[in-house]
Amino acid sequence: MTKAHFQYISLHLFLNTIRKQEFKDERIRGWMLLLARIYALDILIKDPAACYDSGFFGADSTVNMRQALAEVVDEIRP
Repeated sequence: MTKAHFQYISLHLFLNTIRKQEFKDERIRGWMLLLARIYALDILIKDPAACYDSGFFGADSTVNMRQALAEVVDEIRP
């Protein structure tokens, strides 16, 4: 649980920084948000047990998360 909490806090701080930061090129904010999505999806795919145990995720959640990750990775690639 400590690892999950650290990952959540890291993501939360990263997102707060992105929202507050002034970028010379505003497209950077979009790319950083895509990186945050990749990080969050990767964490959930690697260790979804707590979400399944709590009933938050259904049977097809892993398939949907893998598809979402593939889409986000395709979007960020040149």
